[in-house]
Amino acid sequence: MDWDPDSIRKAKDVAQGELALALRRVLEDSGSATEDELSFRVARLFGWGRRGNDIALALARALRHLAESDDVSRLADGRYTVSKNHGA
Repeated sequence: MDWDPDSIRKAKDVAQGELALALRRVLEDSGSATEDELSFRVARLFGWGRRGNDIALALARALRHLAESDDVSRLADGRYTVSKNHGA
């Protein structure tokens, strides 16, 4: 992808809800993923070429929010998936 560096927002400028939605959409597309895989794919969606502390913390917070609200579940192997019970 060809990104305009001036159009890429910093992690602090992206709402947690937007990050959570991106994480959830990646899981819907992939079925399941590790936290590292999710972080990598969502970072790319936002045009972030690296995953520094600011990005890693923002994504970890959004993923924790999804897990606490039962939007996603952590499987026994450590992978995450969209919760089957969500919305039930």
